[in-house]
Amino acid sequence: MTKVSVVIPVFNRQEKTARAVASVLAQDVAELEVVVVDDGSETPFTLAEVDDRVRIIRHPENRGAAAARNTAIREAAGEWLAFLDSDDVWLPGKLARQLDFAEADAAGNGARPPACYATGFVLGNPATGKRRRLIPIESGSASDFAAACWFCPGSTMLMHRDTARAIGPIDTTLPRLEDLDWFLRFGLIGGRLKVAPFIGADIEVGHKPDPAKLDIAAAALRRKWLAPGRGERLPAGAGRKLAAYLQLEQASARLAAGHYAGFAWHLARSILLAPRARLHLRPWWRESRPGLSLDPSIRRDRFRR
Repeated sequence: MTKVSVVIPVFNRQEKTARAVASVLAQDVAELEVVVVDDGSETPFTLAEVDDRVRIIRHPENRGAAAARNTAIREAAGEWLAFLDSDDVWLPGKLARQLDFAEADAAGNGARPPACYATGFVLGNPATGKRRRLIPIESGSASDFAAACWFCPGSTMLMHRDTARAIGPIDTTLPRLEDLDWFLRFGLIGGRLKVAPFIGADIEVGHKPDPAKLDIAAAALRRKWLAPGRGERLPAGAGRKLAAYLQLEQASARLAAGHYAGFAWHLARSILLAPRARLHLRPWWRESRPGLSLDPSIRRDRFRR
């Protein structure tokens, strides 16, 4: 059986996706496959060199990242599922070390409770050149999963395929925040986030969020989780945290778009819902020392072709 299936959705990112795939193929895990789902790219994604470990599945039209990930999860042959965004890269040794961490945790718990295993990551901003080394906090609280998606982007996540099946498909009706919804559902089935305390991926800050799409997603999530008759599914206090976080996401989108009045309005509403003196609802990360990386000398350009 294939040990790990690596899920990579792509839309119009030929060069960056090739670099992401190369970073996976450089991992020292023998039994792995890479499932690339080309979500209707204008020019179909291809690799310069054929590798039997890589499967490319093409959607005839663009259906969104959630649909692409669902396709990959459904088609994956691996016992474990790992996720990587097409503009990010893994650092050498990441997968083997993370897999050891996950299997040791599962063995120590006897039965396999729903769990997601993350690592730290380097978060780089091409616009500013600033790079932060972040280690997410661990949590087993559904209320935390309602209050942030702090361990995403998902390029460090690893979970058993049974866990993904227990959560169910990613919601393809959401134009944004589908990861928040998926992991809220993960939290509600008793899911735990466990973090291997090393830097495993180099993450590139993505494009600026579209405020209109964010508003559509936030409204859909309010109907889904906060409308009368739905909120009882959430733990006490989780609904208010979710409402505050959605306002924070809407504020962030407006700040990125230069809509400062809208930013202030949504931020104020978030703070009214969850009073605090910080931007986020709680501290979600700690800064990592350089010695915690697998190899501080490794840079993204190691994987350039």
